[in-house]
Amino acid sequence: MIDALAIHVHTPIGWLLRTTCQASLMICLVLFVQIVLRRRLGVRARCFLWLLVLIRMALPWAPQSRLSVYNLVPRAPLQGYGTFIRPAEGADKRSTITDDSPATKMLDRSGTVAHDTSKTTSGKRFTSSVMHGLTARTVIFLSLFWLAGVCFLAGYILARNMRILRLVRRVRPVTDPEILDLLDDCRRQMGTRGSVRVIATDRINSPSLYGLVRPHILLPDRILADMDRSELRHIFLHELAHLRRHDILLGTVASALHVLHWFNPLIGYGLRRMQADRELACDGLALSRLHPNETSAYGHTVLRLIEQLPGSRLSLIPAGFLGGKARITQRVDMISRFTKQTYRYSPLAIGLVGLLCCIGLTNRRTVERPVQAQPEVVRPAESHALPETSATITEYTNTRRIHIRHIETDRYLIADGDGVDCDSEPGDAGLWEARWANGSVGLGHGGNVLLYSVSKAKYLTSDEQGNLALSRLDPDAWSYWIVNANPLGVQLISQELKQGYIRMDEQAQVKAVVWGRDLRSQWDIIQLDADTETIDDSNK
Repeated sequence: MIDALAIHVHTPIGWLLRTTCQASLMICLVLFVQIVLRRRLGVRARCFLWLLVLIRMALPWAPQSRLSVYNLVPRAPLQGYGTFIRPAEGADKRSTITDDSPATKMLDRSGTVAHDTSKTTSGKRFTSSVMHGLTARTVIFLSLFWLAGVCFLAGYILARNMRILRLVRRVRPVTDPEILDLLDDCRRQMGTRGSVRVIATDRINSPSLYGLVRPHILLPDRILADMDRSELRHIFLHELAHLRRHDILLGTVASALHVLHWFNPLIGYGLRRMQADRELACDGLALSRLHPNETSAYGHTVLRLIEQLPGSRLSLIPAGFLGGKARITQRVDMISRFTKQTYRYSPLAIGLVGLLCCIGLTNRRTVERPVQAQPEVVRPAESHALPETSATITEYTNTRRIHIRHIETDRYLIADGDGVDCDSEPGDAGLWEARWANGSVGLGHGGNVLLYSVSKAKYLTSDEQGNLALSRLDPDAWSYWIVNANPLGVQLISQELKQGYIRMDEQAQVKAVVWGRDLRSQWDIIQLDADTETIDDSNK
């Protein structure tokens, strides 16, 4: 049960760990840029930089680039998880191979070579570990712990918003014609479309915009009683600026991403800074719609609201006028210095956003480069010498000798006449070579792998029905396989027969089965030699 769960969770958990590291580095870049440029960075650009962070957090895939900032970071922190051979508890110690032996090497999904951290690798049964040595059981425990945090935070946010929704439904909208006429004037001035309702209640402490589909402006009762028409106009323009900038939608996306990354405090801090910069941008948009002589009056409205700020009964408002006391000084400073150019994109801001897109929204670049094989002393499980290959080895610069062992039954894939079978001992018939032609990628990169039987001097192929055979002296389109690493081992998938997994059934028959992604399609790759390594292009 645990092994089956590990198969399904390793991909999303790996993406989550890699993404949270990348987003953390992106947040540090944004904060560094804001500190260095300070006032030279306009309020719109400051807010747009945080949008790049949200995009980075949500990207399921990104192109590789030499310019990516992640080339400067060691692979392991951004890799998220890796896979390597590790002996299971209670394994038989029939053969012992030292750490330095190539048999202890296995490639993870990203193509890097990982080594077992134990002193010896031995035995009848091997399993794989994820996230740099964690066992499948540990990964499941951490996944459940993460899921518990997700449920708690999501439930808290949902309950808080349901509380506000009930408040909105209980209170009748404002029907004062003067207030509604003022709101209509502000809507035309801001250029927003659709109806917006005004609700006055004593349950909130600051003017706020609420509602993704049906927006409402929530006002404390005292605002309507104490504020004059010009001050209400400033408040309406600010809240409509949130509507014009789609801040409710962006806030919802940010909250969802925060739920996924709840364990990362840097992401929580970055999202709070994004909310503060969002208020600056809304101030800038509202001021850009006002006459320059009204800038001072707008600042006085902000200060007056601060003076009237009591304790809040509702701690979270999606888009409030004040935003928070900690950032009030920065807002007042921006308002006092505001000009029409403050809200425009400068060439510096446009160039900076483009640069961060190039270095922050791309992934590190990796290349496969052949290296000269080093002579190694190999002690396989069998006592007799390994047979030599009958093929011309110079045709393939990337070659590894391997045994292929079934995870669940501990039986080896062997050549049997013109077909394949499984046996408890590999022998000569169980010796294979994984080959890649010049320029092809290797294990962990997902394609164009040839499996060559040394004893039969033929390539493993599959037909359209998934039947396996050793019938080709030279490879054809049906001879290429994908080696897909996962927490339990690897899956061997036919390149031509899409989703055709090599699988052993209950009768010990081996076949390439479409959609056979289960425990019976899990294999160990025991490497007996290694002629290539994958290196980072950044280390040239």
